[in-house]
Amino acid sequence: MLQTLTNGGALTTTTSFQDIPNLTFTVSAGGTYVFRAYYIYTGSTTAAQMQPTMGGTCTATLVDYRCSIQTNSSSGGSSSQVHSILSNTGTGATAVTTASANCGVVIDGLIVVSAAGTLTVQAKHVGAACNVLSGGRYLLEQVA
Repeated sequence: MLQTLTNGGALTTTTSFQDIPNLTFTVSAGGTYVFRAYYIYTGSTTAAQMQPTMGGTCTATLVDYRCSIQTNSSSGGSSSQVHSILSNTGTGATAVTTASANCGVVIDGLIVVSAAGTLTVQAKHVGAACNVLSGGRYLLEQVA
């Protein structure tokens, strides 16, 4: 299954994670799923930080995922920040400081669902605001 982010927007909070619009799926109890999410964001200043995570209303017996954030420097170079998470609490990756240029987030993972609900791509900004751009993708496949 594939979802596309058609309407981006500003992350308006630094205290709680927000759903990224349209990047959510319903998952079934007892299911095992692999997922990949990708979206682009821009910081309002060079002090902007993005903190991605996975959340939703489902309950999991296991969640294992990795967040990679591709940052772009003003000189045209880039670096990748990788954060591994083994949690079902929605704890986000370490916030990554970015330039005010387009930066990419990729989240790859696996979830074993114990109670049905939603699995949603989420994020919050730390410091200066961030805007999530339209065009992101979220792929979910049930493997067991």
